[in-house]
Amino acid sequence: MRNHLSFSRLSVIALTLLASFPVPAEISITLNSTFIERYKNRATIDAKFTIDHSKGKPNPASKDGDMHVAGRDAKNIGMPTVARS
Repeated sequence: MRNHLSFSRLSVIALTLLASFPVPAEISITLNSTFIERYKNRATIDAKFTIDHSKGKPNPASKDGDMHVAGRDAKNIGMPTVARS
């Protein structure tokens, strides 16, 4: 019984240490200067959005009630995007 408890504690410690290591992000996004000038003082972008993936149903009202989707609009945005409504 004591060995089982020690192994459990060791497992939790090991998982905690592994989860605390930073993961390097190797993603770099370069925005076109025209895009920056067009949208620099805006919080939203109007676009014809093609949905590539969605959860299928909105979050419950207790969370935020939003519908989260991923998609793209090559004409206005020019990169993969996440939206919520």
